Order: sequence, then C-alpha cells, then structure tokens
Amino acid sequence: LFGSKLVHGQIEAVPISYYGTWDRGGGVDDYADPKNDYIIGIEVMMNWDDVQLAPPTGDPAIDYDFSAFQNALQNAANHDKIVKLSINVGPDSPLWIYENGVPNVEMQEVLKPKWSNWPHYLNENYKSYYFELLNQFSIFLRTLPDNLFSRIAFVQVKTGATGDEDPYKGDPIN
Repeated sequence: LFGSKLVHGQIEAVPISYYGTWDRGGGVDDYADPKNDYIIGIEVMMNWDDVQLAPPTGDPAIDYDFSAFQNALQNAANHDKIVKLSINVGPDSPLWIYENGVPNVEMQEVLKPKWSNWPHYLNENYKSYYFELLNQFSIFLRTLPDNLFSRIAFVQVKTGATGDEDPYKGDPIN
C-alpha cells in the first residue's frame, strides 16, 4: 500500500497524516494561495475514454495518455499536497471496445446522456482491455520520479458503475 507502515504491530493502511480536507477535483484554482493551505489532498480522476482514445496498437506510448495524472502529481509536489488517483470505467469506457468484441449492455433508463453504453464486464475481451489498462497505469505510476510517486496517497481501482459496488446505473435490458 502507498504510504502504509507498521504501527503497534498492525499495518496502518491510511496514515493519519492523510486525514483532512481534500479537493475532490477542480474545486481549487490556486493551491499557492494561502487561503487554501488547509487542503491536504487532491482527487484526480480521468475517464478511460480520455486515457485510451483508440484500440491498442501494442505500443503503450501511443495507446495510453497518462499525462494529466503526471501534471496533477507535479502540481501536488509543487504545493506539498497528496493525491488520490482513479480511472472511471463503466459508462466512461472508450466506445471502440464495443466495435472490438465487447457487448454493449443496454439500460431501460439512461440517467445521463453519456451513460447509454455499458460494457459487459464478464466478457473476455472487456477483461483483457480492462486489465491491460490497469497494467499500463501501474507501470506508468511505478516509473514516475520519486518526487512525484511519493505524492500518491492511494489509487482507487474502479470496477463498475463509476467506481460504485454495483455494475450498472439502471436496469439492464439485454
């Protein structure tokens, strides 16, 4: 675990120094402003369809763009903040997966216009694409310079509907 340590014979998964006020993404324009000193952490999430725009070519440098995460970590390092990272999947999966063997699960009701496409999570193609995304994200994080890697408080691995425990928002038709 990032930042975990042994305390009184048990692993402390979340250090007490991580407790405090977090910016859940985009709420603060300027972390250098002294009025924002109370914020200890920044949530940074991207959508899978923004990180991987096209089907895999086999070249991670072309297939994935994690630069927004690197920029956010640099911003955090510049302002002595820590970061929670995540990639939204489910309805934020790239559309090209449906043209490459992943069934689209249709919903009876669409809560948001963009949420009309949902992957069938147990499909072998989906699992292959999803686990490769996680693999490449892990490699990206592990190859960051120490000054940026040390800013990672934790990574939320999202598996279903926007990171929630349930797979879909709504009732599937097919």
